Amino acid sequence: MSFAFKVLVDEKWFDHTDDLPKGVRLLMKPVDDDAKDMATELFHELAQFDGEKVDWEHPDTIRAGRAYDIALMAASCLRWEGIGNADGSAALPMTIEASRAVFGQGPIFRPMTVGFLEPYHYRTAEKNGSSPLPNSITAGAGGETENSPSPLPEEPSGASSETPSGNSTSAD
Repeated sequence: MSFAFKVLVDEKWFDHTDDLPKGVRLLMKPVDDDAKDMATELFHELAQFDGEKVDWEHPDTIRAGRAYDIALMAASCLRWEGIGNADGSAALPMTIEASRAVFGQGPIFRPMTVGFLEPYHYRTAEKNGSSPLPNSITAGAGGETENSPSPLPEEPSGASSETPSGNSTSAD
């Protein structure tokens, strides 16, 4: 079975078509180094370590993993619409604390985990954080960069070429 994830390479609005609550829109940017650093620092504060080894079964480590994902989303959110107080009368100002609270809510956390974080985590697991591989699970996801290799130029028909032994051949 092959998976192809749409990896975020530019800013993108997520909304009800991405399973967010109706009226909520989130403008997200791709996860960058600052977001990763902040989330990693938070994870290390909350996770349970036994020397060098992380205890992945410990409840604090499980909470730290969720906090890591929330921190990645909060640091990657540029703007939101439809986020406010309980009666909807005032928009919630966008602060890091408010962002963490918003992304920690199930109706926002679950769809953003699937639509925003899963492609990022798969790409990271491939050790391919900057661009998709042509034959990987993120194939076709876009994200060509200026460092992407260009196709080799084709040799014109009838041109001479050199064989591996160094002998020159020509097409007739």
